[in-house]
Amino acid sequence: MDTQQLAKFAVPGVVTLVAFLSYSSQYLFNRIEPGPLTFQQKITFNALVACIWISYARACTTDPGRIPLGWKPDEAEGTDSTNPRARAASRQRYCRPSPWQLVHLLILMIVNTLTVFLVSITFFRSIYGLGANVSTIESWEIERHEQLLRRARALGGYLDGPDGIRMKIVKQEFPYDIGIWNNISQGMGSANPIAWFWPLSATPRTSGLVFETNGFEDPGTSWPPPDPDRMPRVERPLELRDAFVHDHGSLSPDQEMVAFKQRQQADFERRSDFYGVQRRRPFHQRFAQDSLTPVEDDYARPEEDTSSGEEGWRNSDGNRLKDYGVDEDVEFYDEDNIPIAELLKRRREARG
Repeated sequence: MDTQQLAKFAVPGVVTLVAFLSYSSQYLFNRIEPGPLTFQQKITFNALVACIWISYARACTTDPGRIPLGWKPDEAEGTDSTNPRARAASRQRYCRPSPWQLVHLLILMIVNTLTVFLVSITFFRSIYGLGANVSTIESWEIERHEQLLRRARALGGYLDGPDGIRMKIVKQEFPYDIGIWNNISQGMGSANPIAWFWPLSATPRTSGLVFETNGFEDPGTSWPPPDPDRMPRVERPLELRDAFVHDHGSLSPDQEMVAFKQRQQADFERRSDFYGVQRRRPFHQRFAQDSLTPVEDDYARPEEDTSSGEEGWRNSDGNRLKDYGVDEDVEFYDEDNIPIAELLKRRREARG
């Protein structure tokens, strides 16, 4: 089931949850200790439930807003105050509760506990967002900017962008944090705390396209800051004639082959020191006997003795491989580190 199909059950699920916790609990409280609610308690409880219904209905029917077609932000310079931002009356006689009433009470407790826990997380997250005037996406952008600053600090203040661009990463302050009280007033749509808790208060009419900034950054500074990892690459037309590094259009096929072999030989000589034949140390030297930990250098020096270990292997009679005519120096080098061209060359020399 995809997200769109699952979203269709959001409103019915919340309505069912509120109705179950609000009304089935009142039915159950009339039949278990400490007894039914008083008339005043019922009025207060159901009035609060009505506020929940009104608030949720308005939340579902209020248009969240959208950017008009063809709208463009005001790019006038020198405006520090704005910057675009898309953001029962008598007690009854007590009777022993029946098993189904206990089950009902247990289900109410479990569902209510989970609901309070989840709503509390959302509540405290919303309080933080109101106080800092930051949305969830903007908090991710702030974390991303801090991560880029840490990376750039280790690389001299610059990061690599697409197409070889070196981008300087400069710390930017979040521009929409204008103070805790102003942030809350802007987020709640009013500076009157009574209106914050009144479900029938008027919805503020704002465009949602222009917001006040704190002026910490220069006018025209964009948010979020530039991210080299998200910059698009510039599309370039493919030039087939530039597909080859070496331009040998004036050479014959034989001359191109000779030039290729020369480059191959030069590359082999350049890497010969790294891929040279090296013999491994004997086993007892490669692993320290006291701690069985590898030593730093796993390869033997030419002057070191190789009369023991893998290279100096002996059978039960004390005979070594060289006693049977086997060249131990050939058998124990690491062929995995030798280029295939060198192996073929040695094979040809051995046959010739």
